[in-house]
Amino acid sequence: MKTFDSDTRKQLKRAARDNMRGRLASITGVQILNALPFFVLALIFYVVFFVRLFVYAFQGGFIVGPETPEVDPSIAFSFLGDIVVMSVIYALALLLIGAPLTFGLMRYFIRLGRGERPTVGVLGSGFLSYFASIKLNVCLGFRSFLWMFFPVIIYAIAGTYINTNTAGVGYIFLNMLKELIYFIVMILIGIKLQAYAGAYVLMGDDKTRGAWESTKESAGYFKDHYMDLLIFNLSFIPWGLLLFLLISISIGVVVSMIAFSVSGAAIAVAVIAAFIIIFLLSCYVTCYQRTAFFMLCDYLGMYPEAEADETAEGHEEADETAAPQITVTETAAETDAAKASEAAAEETAASQTDAAEEKSAEGDSSEKPSNAVENDTAENNSAVDTESTDK
Repeated sequence: MKTFDSDTRKQLKRAARDNMRGRLASITGVQILNALPFFVLALIFYVVFFVRLFVYAFQGGFIVGPETPEVDPSIAFSFLGDIVVMSVIYALALLLIGAPLTFGLMRYFIRLGRGERPTVGVLGSGFLSYFASIKLNVCLGFRSFLWMFFPVIIYAIAGTYINTNTAGVGYIFLNMLKELIYFIVMILIGIKLQAYAGAYVLMGDDKTRGAWESTKESAGYFKDHYMDLLIFNLSFIPWGLLLFLLISISIGVVVSMIAFSVSGAAIAVAVIAAFIIIFLLSCYVTCYQRTAFFMLCDYLGMYPEAEADETAEGHEEADETAAPQITVTETAAETDAAKASEAAAEETAASQTDAAEEKSAEGDSSEKPSNAVENDTAENNSAVDTESTDK
């Protein structure tokens, strides 16, 4: 099991910030493009809703009587049916368009966390794994439903009981206790659901993985790290407080400008500037948190190379354990080789010495005959000289 202490958490977050440095435009652009289809879908839904509501009222849906307004049941049921159909269409559109966009956005954060330089075009990679992204989105939604169903039911029952059976101080105390317990339970469930989000890493690296299998395997990596994941998320609270502080200051500035009757143009400029600053910071914080989370997933072993690194580390440990034997064997081999080389050198030196002696012996023998010839020649010459003298 890998350890995940405060130093590891700080290193991961520092590495995430380093990978994000100088990429604010790309970080902001990819999140704007991802949010734009959702904004358009919501806008269409609400425009159609209010148009239908206006038509409903115009057709006599509200019949004002002499004392209280009355409702035409036939028009009311028609209106409710239209709302149900619109809601189903809206949900399907969110699934069919939003799922691949979300998959592509997660791939952007994953690649950014791995030190790559992803472009905004990565956002469209989810459409290359279209059905896989939809399956994963449905699977995550279904797991969320399973985990939140009973707490929500218990919360509703407890609220109903408190509202009908308590009053005064007991009513206030029990409601506060109910809200606190529900808040803590929702945080713990959120940590569990976040552990399933590692499936984006697993399915992105292996196209053959199934959605349910990937979410289950992802949760397995966090089995002994839920408290670490909770502390990891809590470490981003200062960024949330900074955003809250900026929003509060912006609202205070705008209200003050209105109170002091500042021109409308100045107020509009202040509102736009505050919106841009808050939006850029929120995009940065979102990217920072998700990138660091996916880096944590890789650290726990979800990235294939991380598994390879662990295997390599295991082999290195095994090699270190066997090192004394290997060292001894290599030393003995080196000793034998040294002895053999010394023996070969001695033999070579001896052969060279013998060859030198033979050459010197041959040289002596060749010198002796030549000296003899020279002596004979000298004796003959002296004899001839003597004879000529006698004559």
